[in-house]
Amino acid sequence: LDCSRGCSSCAVPQKYNKEQELTVEETGLTIDWLHSERYRFLSYLGGEPFAPFRTKEDITFFEHTRRIVQYAAQKGMVVNVTTNGDYVDKENVELLKQAGLNTLTYSLHTYTKESLNHLLKVARLTAEAGIVSTIQAVLTKDTAEKLPGVAAVAARNGLLFVVGLVQEKGGGFSTQQKESLLSSEEEQRKIFGALLRLKTFGFLVNTRDYLMHAPDFYPNNWTCDSEKDTFIHIGAGTGGTVNVCSDVRTDLRIQDIGTLDSPVWRDKKRDLVRNCGNCLFHCYYETQKPDLIGDAPTGILVGLIKAGQVEAVRKLGDIAVRLSSRGE
Repeated sequence: LDCSRGCSSCAVPQKYNKEQELTVEETGLTIDWLHSERYRFLSYLGGEPFAPFRTKEDITFFEHTRRIVQYAAQKGMVVNVTTNGDYVDKENVELLKQAGLNTLTYSLHTYTKESLNHLLKVARLTAEAGIVSTIQAVLTKDTAEKLPGVAAVAARNGLLFVVGLVQEKGGGFSTQQKESLLSSEEEQRKIFGALLRLKTFGFLVNTRDYLMHAPDFYPNNWTCDSEKDTFIHIGAGTGGTVNVCSDVRTDLRIQDIGTLDSPVWRDKKRDLVRNCGNCLFHCYYETQKPDLIGDAPTGILVGLIKAGQVEAVRKLGDIAVRLSSRGE
C-alpha cells in the first residue's frame, strides 16, 4: 500500500503500484491459500493501511483493510495490522474491534514528545478496546539511545514494545543508504541488554534469543533457512507475488507454485537465499527460532489486555520499569 509518510529507510511507497494492487476479492483468495498452507497468523503491513487514500476499487485503504481483517478473522486467523497511527480514532477502532482485529502495531517514526504522546494516546485507545497494542521502533545509530526510554514509557502505559534493527538491503521493503544507519555492535549489545531486562516481565514482544544474539550477526549478516517457511511474504501492493521475505522477492504467484511443497517454490527459494547477501529482519529470525518459555510472560500480558485488564497491565508495567532499571 501507499503511505502518508516518507521514511528514509522504507522503500514501500516507491514500490507501490496502484494498478498492481490486489482487490479485496483477490486478497481474500490469497488468505484462503495461506490458510490452506496452514498459516494461522496474518500480519498486514506495508504502507499505511488506514489511510483515506482510495484503491483502484474506489474504497479507502481503511475499508479495504477492515474487510480483510474481518475475512481472515472469520477463518480463525490471528490478525495483526501495522500502522503509523495517523488515522486511528474511536470510530475506526470500534470498526476494527467488530471486524475481529487481534493486535495492532504502531510504528514510531518521529521522536518528538508530541509524536510519541499521540502514538501513546491512540495505542491506549485500542488497548482499552481489547486490541493488544504494541509500539514498534527501528534501532539506528540515531535512535539507539532513545529506545530503552520509549520501551519504558510504553510499559508504563500498559503497552508492549518491539524493536528491529534497521535494514539496508534495498530489495523491496528497505532502502540502501549512502551512509549506513546501523549503530555499532557495541551499542546494539548495550541497548538490547537494557531491553532484555524488560523482556523478563513480558513487555518486549521480541524473543530473548533475538535480543541476546542479534548483535552476533553484525552487520545484519544472518541467513534464514531456505527449507523452512515459518514466515512468508505476499506482495499485496505489487501484484500478489509470493516472496522469500519483504526484501527478497520473486516473480511467482500462487497459481505458479501451487503449494509450498512444490519444487518450483523450493528451488527458487534455495537459489535466492543462497545469493541474497543476508539480512536480519527480526520477524523472520524470531519465527525460525521460537522461544515459548521466554515468551510466556508476554502471553500473560496479552491475555490480561484481551480480558479488559489494561489498568492492571499499566501497574505491572510501572513495577517492571522500576525493577528493570535497577537491573533486577
